[in-house]
Amino acid sequence: MNDERLFDPAYYFPFCALAAHYKEGAFIEDAISDPHYGWLPGATVHRFWHEETLDFSYAIEHGGWLLIVSLGTEGGLFGPGWKSDLSPQIEMPEFKKLGGHVDFIQAGQRVADHFRDLIIAYGMTVVQIGHSRGAAEAIAGAWRINRLGGDLPSRVISYCGPAVLNHETSDVYDKSGLGGATIRLTMHHDPVDLAGLPFLKHVGTELPMPNIETTAEKAHGIVGQIAYGHAYSSVFECLIEYHKQRGELREVKYLEDRKWVCTV
Repeated sequence: MNDERLFDPAYYFPFCALAAHYKEGAFIEDAISDPHYGWLPGATVHRFWHEETLDFSYAIEHGGWLLIVSLGTEGGLFGPGWKSDLSPQIEMPEFKKLGGHVDFIQAGQRVADHFRDLIIAYGMTVVQIGHSRGAAEAIAGAWRINRLGGDLPSRVISYCGPAVLNHETSDVYDKSGLGGATIRLTMHHDPVDLAGLPFLKHVGTELPMPNIETTAEKAHGIVGQIAYGHAYSSVFECLIEYHKQRGELREVKYLEDRKWVCTV
């Protein structure tokens, strides 16, 4: 996986955007495995759906690697996912027991437990990624497996994710070695980065994107900064600009060729 040796956050991001197509039949499997698209021909795809929270994740086995991708919050503003996103539930005894945002951690544990046999089999060639709530699940899932005695993943990438763990647990996460394996991509206009602070604390190494006004933000003014500073399309634009500024044209072409996968 990533045989082209592209910059990891650029290489993996299209798989996050692809997750939003989970309702469209075999769209995800076709985009990844179909030789017509050429993403990862011959890969095996596994799905996981949690009906109560509308959480969706999928895993890809390819070339001795395992990639686990978690989708962001689904449903309406007052739906099952959003209802718990907005509060870390510090009043609940589970907040201290789990070490942070109760629902995010439980969601990440469900994903890790579902794919546990695969994760253990692949060990240090596991990559866990997600956007928004899915980013929180990736961090919580990596933490879960590590605490159960599993190998450290090769990489955890959080795209526009909220803080997940409380201060004490975040410090332990970072010192365990997971901090060095975790990249947290942030957007200048994205309010999600502030969610849960100061009760929670971010982990890993921050990768800030260029401070540019994206197409969706320009089209919607101030409201656009709030509504679209978090969107897949805005992340694509900022990642492309990030690599343009560095003259990294292979990453630019790779991302531009896959922008078609964006739905928002």
